Amino acid sequence: MFSEQTVAYAGTEKHIEQIYIDNEPVLSAPITQDGIVPKTSISGKYADYLQLEVRFGGDYTSTKSLATQYAGPKWNNKFLGKGVVSISTVIKKTQKSLENNILVNDQFALTCELKGQVIYDFVDGEYRASSNPPSIIYDYLTNTTYGRGISPELINTDTFAEAAAYCDAFELYANGAISYQSTFMENIENICQSFGGIMYVHAGQICITTDRKTVSVASFNERNMVGSVQISTSGGTDYFNTVDCKYTNPESMYTTDVVRIPSDITIDEAIQHDGQVIALSRDYSWSYDPEVIAKMANVDVLKAKYALRTVTFTTSEGWDLKIWDAINISNDEFDISGKFKILNKDISTDQENIGYVTITAVEAPDQMYDGVDPGIWSPGGVIQFPELTVLPPSNLQAVKKGNTTAGSIVNLTWDASPDPYLRGLILPT
Repeated sequence: MFSEQTVAYAGTEKHIEQIYIDNEPVLSAPITQDGIVPKTSISGKYADYLQLEVRFGGDYTSTKSLATQYAGPKWNNKFLGKGVVSISTVIKKTQKSLENNILVNDQFALTCELKGQVIYDFVDGEYRASSNPPSIIYDYLTNTTYGRGISPELINTDTFAEAAAYCDAFELYANGAISYQSTFMENIENICQSFGGIMYVHAGQICITTDRKTVSVASFNERNMVGSVQISTSGGTDYFNTVDCKYTNPESMYTTDVVRIPSDITIDEAIQHDGQVIALSRDYSWSYDPEVIAKMANVDVLKAKYALRTVTFTTSEGWDLKIWDAINISNDEFDISGKFKILNKDISTDQENIGYVTITAVEAPDQMYDGVDPGIWSPGGVIQFPELTVLPPSNLQAVKKGNTTAGSIVNLTWDASPDPYLRGLILPT
């Protein structure tokens, strides 16, 4: 049986760590080159029944060998597979493979564990298959084939390099696949979730930063706040007391699971006070590390507790401030005193207010980043099905019909197996 699988719509680094067929690993060694996979690289259990041929998306001039041999007359030499990573499989079924339940599913699911697209890595300036989130976002923004095709001149690479170094230092990685059913913004937001990334525009360039505890870079009070000060609260419509995190579990064949923070809702102070669970859903599917996911989810939960007020004011001293910079705000009239993070900055361009900027900032005390709930995670592993065993027939009856020169004619009848996929029975002698 021949099948063709496309696993990536872009050329990747030539490295497939493992191939799973119906959750069963079939490789004994990684695949690192185009062509038919050597029999020695296929697990001994499957070596006699499985053939593989892999292409990593190069500029080919001829089609695959296995496809030419097994795919039939409709497959021709025009099917080259340029620019895509594809795997051809040939499964040979024998009596022994059926009895031992080896590759018996005609509609099998193939899962591939491989390295991704070769991109520029801001950590060290090299080109490689990188799991660094800011480097992935930069490639997605600038790539003209599958990305936005934005000119690098419109991107502040210094902020990307700084964020990349932060992610590398604290082991914040992103692993996943771009969804072509999602918008560019949705894909970027999902990658940002893996490290708490925040993107913004400053001085006409796209910048990036991270949501973390930082030192305040400016202070504002009645002395340098001009005109009116506006204060708004989050309100009931935006309130939540629980975060449900969707994540990818590599220990369970990369299935999608959900973890809830706080992990014990029966003792959580906010939930007890509210009398109900008010959940906010977050997508952390690009992150595989439970500790990282729990850390970021704790920040989200504590934002509902601490990020209660948003302040808008005008000043002449905030020209060099950037989005998500930490600032101190003190105003006795409104009983404000604490740390805030900048959400928005508008520069006045009319002649009357030239030189002033309007800053909108949200409350963000350091306690917002001190959550320690580890979460309760789903156990890893998959359910393994046992090998097929052939049972003796039941209610076997033998009726002799007569004799011939070659021997006796005997009519054998028995009750059929309820298994529709059972191909043979071994009769006792």
